[in-house]
Amino acid sequence: MKCKVTFIYHSGYFVEMEDCCLLFDYYKGKLPNYDHRKPLYIFVSHAHEDHYQKKIFTFMKTYHNVTCILPDDINTNENVCHMHASQILHLNGLRIESFPSSDEGLAYLVEVNGKSIYHAGDLNWWHWQDENSDAENEEAKALFYHGIEKLKHRHIDIAFLVLDPRQEEQFYYGMDAYLHEMDIDYVFPMHMWKNYKIVEKMKRLTQSAGYRDKIMDVKEENQQFTIEV
Repeated sequence: MKCKVTFIYHSGYFVEMEDCCLLFDYYKGKLPNYDHRKPLYIFVSHAHEDHYQKKIFTFMKTYHNVTCILPDDINTNENVCHMHASQILHLNGLRIESFPSSDEGLAYLVEVNGKSIYHAGDLNWWHWQDENSDAENEEAKALFYHGIEKLKHRHIDIAFLVLDPRQEEQFYYGMDAYLHEMDIDYVFPMHMWKNYKIVEKMKRLTQSAGYRDKIMDVKEENQQFTIEV
């Protein structure tokens, strides 16, 4: 099955599948053209302003058949579906599973028509070498591995994973751990703060030798990829 993936901005991705479309962590940028007869599901991982803006609710009025899925700590008067950590929601043929973040909010695994799409939100190994103590960095590591415990050894068709240049030499820790714990076909980096050279840097690392071909070369906003899943 062919699937079109569009990198919008920062952690925002749009996935157009045969029967539906998925929009993750939109906060700015232009949505791609898509078949508006397909239902659109909008996912918000957490309330940080670089992952969530109330503008998404205008899409519910602009586009056909739109459903928003938010963490239960984001309050709104809009008609949305709220989820808490470690929940499974069955929605119009989608199976949506949530995972606790190592920062705020949720990560999501969406299964539709036998395909699995994972968006990490801020579930990442947040190691800050010069800012945190050794104890704080060990706690961050433990929070990350707790968050992905139920994802170990699962097959994922498409994963959107953090690759944050602000972490300096530890920038690859989270993505590397994901790719050792999970079986992922296509990896789309996100949270890069417009430093897209970090993708090439990741793929040059010795640590990525066994999986670098799975990492998609995201280079600019509105970049589109057509993949077979």
